[in-house]
Amino acid sequence: MSANNAAIVVRALLTGNGTVAGLVSGRIFPNEAPADSTLPLIVYGVRLQEAVDGSAPVTPATVDVHCYADTDDGAQTLAVAADGAIEGKGGTYSGTAVKSLTGESWEDVRDAEMQLWGRLLRYSAVVVRG
Repeated sequence: MSANNAAIVVRALLTGNGTVAGLVSGRIFPNEAPADSTLPLIVYGVRLQEAVDGSAPVTPATVDVHCYADTDDGAQTLAVAADGAIEGKGGTYSGTAVKSLTGESWEDVRDAEMQLWGRLLRYSAVVVRG
């Protein structure tokens, strides 16, 4: 089961949301943003957990969506938009379905010295291979 296929679903949810797309202008990156990236931006990742039954086509997963901006209000606005794009949603790519995206946590990151503010969103999900 591919975490990459599940990550493509998450990216599609984020890029398919007009508010998110308008705020980040395409700056949505898997796992890590390039060092020269401008803010605001989103970094996302999907981690598949160990399946209970190795033969079952269902795997629990954790989805992290980190929203960064150069102001605290900007980070909050971006996180609210990203949450609207992800919470309760799902999708399918190349036979891999992501279902039941449910918010688990929302943490604030503030670093005035580096002029970086963020919201770290975490979701649980179920990934099903077709």
